[in-house]
Amino acid sequence: HARARGIMRSPCVLLWSFASPRGGDGVRGRHPPRRPTTTRAVAPEKNERRFQFVRYGDTAPKTQGGRHTITCDGNVPGATLQLTHWTGNETPEDVYADTSTEIALNFIEQSGDDDDDDSFAKALVLNNHYDTDGVLSCYALLEPEFALKHKQIFIDAAESGDFGEFSSENGVKLDIALSSICDSVDDDELAYSMEVRW
Repeated sequence: HARARGIMRSPCVLLWSFASPRGGDGVRGRHPPRRPTTTRAVAPEKNERRFQFVRYGDTAPKTQGGRHTITCDGNVPGATLQLTHWTGNETPEDVYADTSTEIALNFIEQSGDDDDDDSFAKALVLNNHYDTDGVLSCYALLEPEFALKHKQIFIDAAESGDFGEFSSENGVKLDIALSSICDSVDDDELAYSMEVRW
């Protein structure tokens, strides 16, 4: 148990453990077949994003110097940009997907394609709850190059967590590992502090 807990506290070790090419087709459940994804490691080179947990119901913190805020997998009132699939979201249509993790990955790819716009490169990334889709969508924005290299397993884990889908064996394993962190402490903010050293 202590050995497993040590592994879970290091997100890079945890994510590397399960980051492997997707094997088989998996069981897709009620969703239509996924469009093929192409992993392009095109992450914004100027990324200086930071993470901040915001309690559910609180508004986005005021930032100095006009720093933008991005809410991932949740609605944080007052955030500059929403990258979430939650009901009532204002996520840009051109990056929208079934999970917030895939939305964040689409945003990263789109940002990498736009050399002229780095307005979100120093954004404060916000989340108001702990779950696999929330962790991975935030992590993708903070570590875009790593996330794009492992795009499919990130998406598979988020689908496992949010929809109970068996997208891939490693996706389910990653979801279980990330979920067990919050289960062991029963406090979302503490779980983020244990999981991510951002």
